[in-house]
Amino acid sequence: MQSVSETSTQRMALNVLRSIGVTAAVFALAACSVGLPTTTSGSPLNLSDWNSAHWTRSDGYTNGGDFNVGWRADHAVTHGSQLVISLDNASCPAGCSGAPYASGELQTSAVYGYGTYTVQMQAAKGSGVVSTFFTYINTTPNGAETNDEIDVEIPGARTTTLEATYYKLGGPPIEHTIPLPFDAASSIHTYAIRWLPNTIAWMVDGQTLYTATGSPSSMPTTPTHLILNFWTGSANVTDWLGPFTYSAPLRVIYGAASFTPAS
Repeated sequence: MQSVSETSTQRMALNVLRSIGVTAAVFALAACSVGLPTTTSGSPLNLSDWNSAHWTRSDGYTNGGDFNVGWRADHAVTHGSQLVISLDNASCPAGCSGAPYASGELQTSAVYGYGTYTVQMQAAKGSGVVSTFFTYINTTPNGAETNDEIDVEIPGARTTTLEATYYKLGGPPIEHTIPLPFDAASSIHTYAIRWLPNTIAWMVDGQTLYTATGSPSSMPTTPTHLILNFWTGSANVTDWLGPFTYSAPLRVIYGAASFTPAS
């Protein structure tokens, strides 16, 4: 699923400028223009302080298209060490950028390269919704969406499966469905994307469940943001997510997040 609109990408760039300063933002954009992430080894970067400068909250807009939610910062809140993203219809559509529902999204202020992106998550159950984390960058800033992207998506209608997808420069998605040995909506589990020049591996609770192989010419190569979000889809994606009928607030729980550079 191409998960960030051009409007979202532009807002992301502005958030980078605000959160990490002009110098760091220029460096990040320069890295994107080169097109190849660094592979410098290093210690894991703990991203679990959800209110730190590592993250920005999407707020006051909607992606439109496949998305049927408006992003609101007050729908991505911390409870102790956990991040909870909730989906409801409070103050919608007027307070939800014209969308019928509100939800939350976090994205890293900085971009990262090859390595392992790890997130603890308890997905939401229910037809018409999807719980996600993914890497994303539009390789054409302020232009057409030519995204490098790697997804972990758990549809609420099928919470014993994980949908592993990647995009290269906005091309068609390369997709694979992974059966899970548990119900992802029942408790928190640890999910990871291990991204290297010739492989992308999807890991669950420390076990590699699927590996895609290729080359830099066919796989993402651009330094990327890590994004967490939860949403319900428009009629465009009913065939994928199923129909959605709102009855009560839904939530996704994130327990921790980290990035470990490749060696």
